[in-house]
Amino acid sequence: MQRIDFITVVHSADLLLWRLQARSMAKYMAVDVPRSITVIANDPSGEACLDYLNANLDSYGPHRPLVQVKTAADFLDAPSFFSRAGVVNRC
Repeated sequence: MQRIDFITVVHSADLLLWRLQARSMAKYMAVDVPRSITVIANDPSGEACLDYLNANLDSYGPHRPLVQVKTAADFLDAPSFFSRAGVVNRC
């Protein structure tokens, strides 16, 4: 079976839904399905959102070791397709 990478983008308004998703994955998803689980906190409240996520990562149950929490800022410095292709932003 091919394993799957899961990515969830979370905003503070969706934290309870994120926790429900994590608990559902823990309860219904076999341990050999996910290869990785990435949670991206895309929220202007910053630390408050991250604190909630980190305090509730055990909601993933047996999948907890596969979970990484990132922020939107972690992706801002990554080279984009356009920068790799030599396209200059002229806006």
